[in-house]
Amino acid sequence: MEKISKSEFLDKVWDYTENDVEFKPKSDKPTVIKFYADWCQPCKLYDKKLDVIEKAYEGKVNFFKVNVETEKDLAADFKIASIPATFIGAGEQVQPAILLGVVDEIELKRHLNGVINNPQSHDLTEIKVQLPDEGE
Repeated sequence: MEKISKSEFLDKVWDYTENDVEFKPKSDKPTVIKFYADWCQPCKLYDKKLDVIEKAYEGKVNFFKVNVETEKDLAADFKIASIPATFIGAGEQVQPAILLGVVDEIELKRHLNGVINNPQSHDLTEIKVQLPDEGE
């Protein structure tokens, strides 16, 4: 998963400084971004799940990660107050979603399939989030 900075986010994902009301993605592919910190144990556990999903959707979905410790401005712009957090952007027809906690692997795959196959009518607000289990 490629680590990106705020300037790379603005260049590769969405330049929200130009238009913060309407999502105007820079890519025609859905985008998943994990907000994390190196010290965050649940974030490390979530990495394993996202690695599997990233491999399954290689070439169909863009995956990035943002370290909230080094990219504080970007995290603040999206009001990330808890990690892990997941940004999912799926095209101009669907507003992006930011989910706190570990997103269930099956749910994330179901929604990625939905936005890939029918982006105009897929609703990202239905994604179920599970709290990280420290014992995983």
